[in-house]
Order: sequence, then C-alpha cells, then structure tokens
Amino acid sequence: MYTVKEVSELLSIDQETVRRWIRNGKLSASIDSKKSGNRISQDALNKFLQSAPKYATKLTESITSPIGLSFVVGGLLGGLIAAFLHDSNSKKISDKDVEKFLNEKIDSYEKSIQDKRNQIKELEKEIIKSEKELEKYSIALNRLDFKVVAEQINNNIQKEIENA
Repeated sequence: MYTVKEVSELLSIDQETVRRWIRNGKLSASIDSKKSGNRISQDALNKFLQSAPKYATKLTESITSPIGLSFVVGGLLGGLIAAFLHDSNSKKISDKDVEKFLNEKIDSYEKSIQDKRNQIKELEKEIIKSEKELEKYSIALNRLDFKVVAEQINNNIQKEIENA
C-alpha cells in the first residue's frame, strides 16, 4: 500500500494532484483512518498507470528510487504469482520459477520490440515510395503546360468515343 505522498514522489507530481485523482475516481484508494489518510494499493496504482501512459513514463524515470524499486518488485511479484497459480500445480515458487518467469518476460518484450522495429522498417519503405511519387507529381506540377495536357486528354477521350 502506498500513501499519497509516496505516489506523488514516485510520479514526481504534487500530492494534491494524487488527491484530486482519488476524489474524481481516477485512482482508487481506501482510508483506514483519518490520521493515516488515503492508501493506494499496488493493483489500483497499476490500473491507473495503464490508463495514464504519461505517468507510467514518469514511473520508469523514477525506478531507481526506493519507492520506484518497490513498485517494480511489487508488480513483478504480482505477475509471478498470477502466472504461477495459473500454470502450476505446485504449492511453492522456486528460484527456477522466478528465473523462468523473468526470462519469459524478457523474451516477450524483446520479441515485441523486434516486431515494432520491423514495422518501422516497413513504414520507412512505404514513406520512401510515397516520397518518390510525391516528387513525380511535384515535378509535373512545375513543368507541365496544363492547357496542352487538357487538350491531349480531351483528344484521347474523343477518339475513344469515335471508336466505340
């Protein structure tokens, strides 16, 4: 559980912004007592960050802080536990399970990054092709005598009509 202050430090924002998110229902929180104030669960913060990529980016920038590191570890544990409960009949998580989980996550992100790089390469090829077409039309616009072109088109249309 995080305090308003911890979330504000984690995301490098003002505490009042966090409180406003809570009041507006953007960020779920609970109040144990008036003295302790709002408490934000790991899950609530994860949900909020999924809906607010701008602040997820701020989180990654603050990952070296103790709070940021605990957030990553908390997220890691939640993902590991969910994967373990889904895929295993065992009652305990071993060091090999942790290593396997991390390797699978790394492989997944590496594949996703490579797929996106391949998409970028394809888009760059399409851009180059479109730029060449644009250049042809720009040259035509600057060099053609439109009156002559219109006459040639009209003559071709007339010949088609006569031949039909």
